[in-house]
Amino acid sequence: MKNNRRSLCFWSLLIAATTLGAYSCGDSSTGEQGAVAHETTGTAERRVRVVAVERRDYEPTLVVTGSLVARRHAVLRAMVDGDLEELPVDIGDEVGAGELLFQIRLTDYRLALQRAEAALAEVEAAVEDAVRERQRLEGLYADGAATEQMRDKAITVRRLAEAAVERVRAARDTAAQQLEDATVFARYPAVITARFREQGEFMKKGDPVLEVTDLSVLNAELDIPERFVGLVVMGMSGTLGFEAGVEDAVGKVVAINPKVDRASRTFRVKVAVDNSSRALSAGMFCTATIELPREAGLAAIPEAAVIRDEGRSWVWIVEEGHTFQRLIEEAGSSDGFVLTRAGIQLGQEVVIDGFGGLVDGSAVVVEDQ
Repeated sequence: MKNNRRSLCFWSLLIAATTLGAYSCGDSSTGEQGAVAHETTGTAERRVRVVAVERRDYEPTLVVTGSLVARRHAVLRAMVDGDLEELPVDIGDEVGAGELLFQIRLTDYRLALQRAEAALAEVEAAVEDAVRERQRLEGLYADGAATEQMRDKAITVRRLAEAAVERVRAARDTAAQQLEDATVFARYPAVITARFREQGEFMKKGDPVLEVTDLSVLNAELDIPERFVGLVVMGMSGTLGFEAGVEDAVGKVVAINPKVDRASRTFRVKVAVDNSSRALSAGMFCTATIELPREAGLAAIPEAAVIRDEGRSWVWIVEEGHTFQRLIEEAGSSDGFVLTRAGIQLGQEVVIDGFGGLVDGSAVVVEDQ
């Protein structure tokens, strides 16, 4: 019995040792295979798709929004005090050049002019007397019948009379100007776009009465990004589009602000449009389309190749099986392509698919298109 127990223990230990050895060999094999797989994975090349840079002509179109502003408009104010005696126009009225707009009561200003003219006549008569008196005393002085003091006094009296004439003449001219300023006429054809006072009200100098607006020509005021400085020039045509079924209008660039606003990085441009038909209204929103000068032979790549971030644009190029990042200067987009002025050259290959995770010098395999 004791021998049987010893034999059973021996065979049990032998089987356990053999099994442990088998497991140990199996783990070693698995670890070695994993290392090979990891090593193989680490050296695998990425697969990308590329296209060659081509050359294209670029006919850029600038599209910006803005508002219509009257070329000429003014708020007309009372230039003298008095009752608003005449106000024959109202909002919406069209007036021609020279047409009466409003008038302050004239009576007081007519009387003031009459008084000034009478005073001027008096001092002019006094000058004539002073001239005659001086001539008389000059003759007496030459004959020895008048003293030098008498002659000098006559000269002084004449000068004072002449000074009085100038002073009173200025007062007469002021009265005449005030009489003229009491009546206000239209200086150019316009539309009344605001009326601030009513007939019969007392006006003080400087009080607003009417606003007049020349609607025959309107300016579209547009704020254009600074990258277009030098591309938009005087006389360039632009098409203005409007909402609410209003037909498009064609105008020309008539003013360009040479200063770029530092906050918005834009500059102001005015496009003038004829509005003799009165189809447009000041203040309307518009979309302006301006055809810019054609640029020939720019490097062109598909939109899918361009990566943009924080105002910069770049692409990945492939050279000798490796990728490299290149910053580009965009000129614009057309038909799904980005046109560039710098950064890439004709014939280079740019990545259009598979650039996720690339770094400079990444080894890649280019897939067939």
